[in-house]
Amino acid sequence: MSVVASVLDANGTAWVEEAMARLPNELGSSDDDSQAHLSYHVAEEYAPTFVEEVLPRVARSQTPITVRPSGPIVFTEPEPVVSASIVRSPDLSRLHHAVWDGADACASGTVERFAPDRWAPHVTFVGGDLDRSDLPAVVESLSAVDFEQEFVLDNLVCVRGEGDEERVERYDFGQ
Repeated sequence: MSVVASVLDANGTAWVEEAMARLPNELGSSDDDSQAHLSYHVAEEYAPTFVEEVLPRVARSQTPITVRPSGPIVFTEPEPVVSASIVRSPDLSRLHHAVWDGADACASGTVERFAPDRWAPHVTFVGGDLDRSDLPAVVESLSAVDFEQEFVLDNLVCVRGEGDEERVERYDFGQ
């Protein structure tokens, strides 16, 4: 899979790491070593013109925006994922639309739950091998997390491929 996202700033990353440290040790172990991020578009593949031309143009047209988490959210399908719901502000919606409009025309195998009318902005805490029976313990451990936070999004990244074949391109806003 390939994804277009924003990597959280240092404050957001530290907050996610602190929240994840509250999770029971035996829960949610994952091979996902990606940075804390907020995804806008997910697809099987992006055309080279998207990564080389369209995405940099979208990033240059953006200015940093502040986002806030609102609380834990659980996605149940296709497998359980526990995340921090992110408030969908007008600025965040505009950014998502700009990314979606550029990406969707250049993508194959688009994951439709990221479409503008279905998108639920979030930052993932735990998923992968999380068992449904562990959800109560995960949610309970996150009940002590302070969700009164703000972080800045100031970049777009495109991650393509996996493992040794993974390629990451990063474009800072306004540059």
